[in-house]
Amino acid sequence: MGNGWVLVENHKGVTGYAQRHHLAFNVEAKSPAIAYFAWKEAATKFEEGLATTFPDPILYLNMCKAPHCKPNKEKGAGIRACVHDMATLLQGSGKLTYSYVKVERNHWHPDKVSRLYPESQNDEFKNKAQGLFVLIGVVMEKIQASTAPK
Repeated sequence: MGNGWVLVENHKGVTGYAQRHHLAFNVEAKSPAIAYFAWKEAATKFEEGLATTFPDPILYLNMCKAPHCKPNKEKGAGIRACVHDMATLLQGSGKLTYSYVKVERNHWHPDKVSRLYPESQNDEFKNKAQGLFVLIGVVMEKIQASTAPK
């Protein structure tokens, strides 16, 4: 959606549109599709060099409760999402294929981020982009392993 409008879903499953500034996205999403499209809107703004904050995936989708993922999610800096949440978020696109995820991963290459943002934000954004680049790479490996002939 453009101009700050996002697709939302209420607790009864009814979907509609709302202005982004009326919403808090740091709560768990019930629908990976809604979380994905909200994250993708923020990611697009980031890719255009217009963001003031990094679109950390955990702010849009935080569903995984696996005990071994909890320490990674509690780290202060860097990406705080686990591979399960990232895969679920990307699945919300409706196109969870190796080729699609590879294209998505390339959006987060640290060198690309370095060119987009000035020195003041460069280190934080570059480190987070590198973490996201690696995390999406792990999702790619899981997709490749699950589709490999046995």
